[in-house]
Amino acid sequence: MKRIRLFRWAWLLLGAAWAFEATAIDIRPIRKIESSDLDRFRGVWVVAGGQMTWEFSGDRYRIYNAGQLVADLRIRLNEKKSPREFDVWYDGNDENLRQAYPEATPYRGIYEFRDQQLIRCVAPPGQPRPGSFDSAQGSTTALERVQPAKVSDKK
Repeated sequence: MKRIRLFRWAWLLLGAAWAFEATAIDIRPIRKIESSDLDRFRGVWVVAGGQMTWEFSGDRYRIYNAGQLVADLRIRLNEKKSPREFDVWYDGNDENLRQAYPEATPYRGIYEFRDQQLIRCVAPPGQPRPGSFDSAQGSTTALERVQPAKVSDKK
């Protein structure tokens, strides 16, 4: 009889321990989820003057001028380099865009995010990637600063 009571108590304690474990709150710190620069690019950006916008979605980069789609491009980022690098090219069927944005010799550039701005410096196809964020007079590189679009700015 003592054994049966002891056995019952053991099961009761084991059950209580299991119930406590099942309802315990996990207090370990939550691991910070790292976002990629592609996530930071996502959305619509307004180029100075407001006529031109860039829209990023995944590895797609679309250029609009006065609301009209000008180019649907691809973008590849290298976040590990300093300064961070990007390549842009066209992979569609439009022959004019294929010549303007060739995959074999993409536009190469560098970028950074600073104070809610995207700053990029880009060289034309066939030219070396810029090493710094400047575009001296007579240079073939273009230095651009763009802002995230407000709701009223989007296409």
